[in-house]
Amino acid sequence: MAKVIDGARLVSTAQPAARTLRSVWILRLALGAIITFSALIFILGTSWDIQWHTLIGRDRTLIPPHIMILGGVTLSGLAALVGVLVETLWARHSPVVAQTGTGFAGIFRSSLGAYIAGYAGLMAAIAFSLDSYWHALYGIDVAVIAPFHVMALLGMGLVALGAAYMLLSAATLATRTGDVGAARAASLGGLLALGVMMCILMLLTDFTAGTLTIFAEIVLLAFVCAWALFTAVRAVEWRWAATCVGVVYGLFALLMQVFVPPATTTLAAIEQLAFRRPDVPYALMVFQWPLGPILAAILFDVIREVARRRNWSASRLTIVMVVLIGILSSPFFVLAFRLGSRYPWFFLAFSLLGIPGAYIGSRLGRNMGAFMRVLER
Repeated sequence: MAKVIDGARLVSTAQPAARTLRSVWILRLALGAIITFSALIFILGTSWDIQWHTLIGRDRTLIPPHIMILGGVTLSGLAALVGVLVETLWARHSPVVAQTGTGFAGIFRSSLGAYIAGYAGLMAAIAFSLDSYWHALYGIDVAVIAPFHVMALLGMGLVALGAAYMLLSAATLATRTGDVGAARAASLGGLLALGVMMCILMLLTDFTAGTLTIFAEIVLLAFVCAWALFTAVRAVEWRWAATCVGVVYGLFALLMQVFVPPATTTLAAIEQLAFRRPDVPYALMVFQWPLGPILAAILFDVIREVARRRNWSASRLTIVMVVLIGILSSPFFVLAFRLGSRYPWFFLAFSLLGIPGAYIGSRLGRNMGAFMRVLER
């Protein structure tokens, strides 16, 4: 009889715990999706802003592209703040919530992704204010690599990374409660967030012409691509995890091409402004986007499957993928298109420069992806 009573008590206590866990992963899934969406709004507004300043110039602060950027930053910051405050207050009354969160400063208790997204969103907001002051002092500046442009892009790239942490944490908790469908949806959301992060950080590779900056561009492109892809395949052990990230990256390139040129033309017509550079085909300017990472992502999963069937070692697979990403993610194809194909070995040598960046990105991605899998269990 005592055993029956003890068993009934265990069941009665396990059911509220499962309901609490379900509520936690629902909260993280919802907020992670909102933060991912806000980061997507930011990168789309940033692409439009680059196009606008290049062709029109900088006329005032609150133009529609800037409003999109501010909207994305504000929405991500508010969602992260809600996540931190709600889980902190909740954890004070629920040991289950306290065990599934990460503590900070001895006061807060929430998902690690919420902290990352919140602080990164704050950094992007500060960068926007400082950038407005920068332009007031120095005038028009359309280069992406400017101090506060870099600060804002890094901030929102980390916002997307924070969303990935939140969504993959939700996937882990959903698996614990037996909600397999929700776990898959959260994992897919995490891959989408990593793809958005990859899109945002790729804008940092828009250097001005010059030998040293081309070298830096090649290394940075390979680093960002390897970081996102290796994180994806370690955090989500799906057969096509890397391809999902590459598809998000490719869909954004298509969305950018479909949205930005018509939006620029329409807004210029409404405000009765003329293009500063009417000789430049603006529809092609926005599509200066390295597409090699899409092929690298697909081949990543294909080679992983071949390696699994042939029992390759982890180190051998990593070496192959680092070389592949280092070559395909570089602007080799863009250089070949611009300068011609008379010196193919020269362009191949340029592509090999991306291998060190891909190696560093692979190390970071593997460690980060492994950490995401066991975080906040």
